[in-house]
Amino acid sequence: MVPIAAIILPLYMIFQTFHVLNTIHALIFAHVSFNLPFAIWLMNGFFKEIPVSIEEAAMADGCSKLQAFYYVDLPIVLPGLLVTAILSIMFSWNDYAFASLFTAADSQTLPVIAARLITQFGISWGQVMSMGSFIFVPILAAGLLIQKYLVRGLTMGAIK
Repeated sequence: MVPIAAIILPLYMIFQTFHVLNTIHALIFAHVSFNLPFAIWLMNGFFKEIPVSIEEAAMADGCSKLQAFYYVDLPIVLPGLLVTAILSIMFSWNDYAFASLFTAADSQTLPVIAARLITQFGISWGQVMSMGSFIFVPILAAGLLIQKYLVRGLTMGAIK
C-alpha cells in the first residue's frame, strides 16, 4: 500500500527487463500488485466479522474446514467480496498513471485515449464528452448496484 509514484519506476524497470513493457500483461500485473493489498485488507475485516461459533457449529454438523469455509463463511462475506471486487475494478478502470506509462497505442485504456483528445491544436469537445460518458456510466452503474453493501463495508468496525 504505497503511492503510485513510489512504485512506477521499479515496475517500469522490471517490465523493461522482462520485455513486457507496452503490453496488456504489464498493465494487468501493475493493477493486481497495486489492488491486492487493498483487497486483502478489506476482506480481512469482513472475515473477522464472522463469529467463530458459526464455523464450529458447521464442523460439529460434519463439515470439514474447507466445507465450512465454502458453505458457511463465503455466503456470509459475499457482500464484502462484491464490494472489494467492484472497488478494485473501479480503481483499475479509472487509473491513468499505470495505463499511460505501461501500454502502447494498441493496448491503451479509455482514460488515456480521452486524454489524448486534448492536443495543442484544440480540444475535440464532442469526442471528449462522449468518451467521458463511456468512462463514467459503467462506474456509476456499479456504484449504484453496490451502494448498500459499500456503506456497510465502509462502516465496518465502527463503534456500535
